[in-house]
Amino acid sequence: AFSGLAFHYGIALLQNIDFLSWWSPAYAFLLADPAAWAGEGLFSPPSDAAPLGLLESVRLTYEAAPIRATLSLAYVVVHVLAVIVLRFFPSAEILPLSSFPMFGSPQNLFDRRLRKHFWLTEKAHTTGTLKNYAFSFCRPQTVLPQEISRLPFKYLLLSHGGDAEPVLHTNIQMTARLSSALEQITSLCRQEPDTFSRCDNAAPALLAALEESKAAFAEA
Repeated sequence: AFSGLAFHYGIALLQNIDFLSWWSPAYAFLLADPAAWAGEGLFSPPSDAAPLGLLESVRLTYEAAPIRATLSLAYVVVHVLAVIVLRFFPSAEILPLSSFPMFGSPQNLFDRRLRKHFWLTEKAHTTGTLKNYAFSFCRPQTVLPQEISRLPFKYLLLSHGGDAEPVLHTNIQMTARLSSALEQITSLCRQEPDTFSRCDNAAPALLAALEESKAAFAEA
């Protein structure tokens, strides 16, 4: 429990993403062995002779609450099977289970075959302003293209690469400087999978184009 909470606290501190508020209750059951509920107290073992190993804990929990224990075990088994299935078939839809990796898969920015998304915004996001991923079930928590003009801050999204044409969504007036910077970025990203390892100037050139786009966006 301590390791899990420390891990999510580190994410909140270093990445400004608040998982701590929502994961903390999930770790509460680790504070005491489930089989301890069958004993005299929450933190008391059922007996001196009964070890609190995994199998013994399952047995004692089943004896204390057979229906709830059966449902819990079934829930765990379903999740384990889903992890195996989605590992080899990540596009399969078996809701409410889904293939949603904790971290996005690595993307090669220079590979022309991959679709990439690049965005700029003036919306403040600094240390202490945590991103909170607790969404309601009312509607998808996305901003539709036709709603971008209603955002109370400047925003630009450029999707490019792959087999599709570049698509630009923004609520600002495009300037020649900004258009040129974005073209430079898309040009640098239309290369080969091994560009990064072959060309020492690939990453510095892309970072320079990024800084130029930020400056152009700020004055747009």
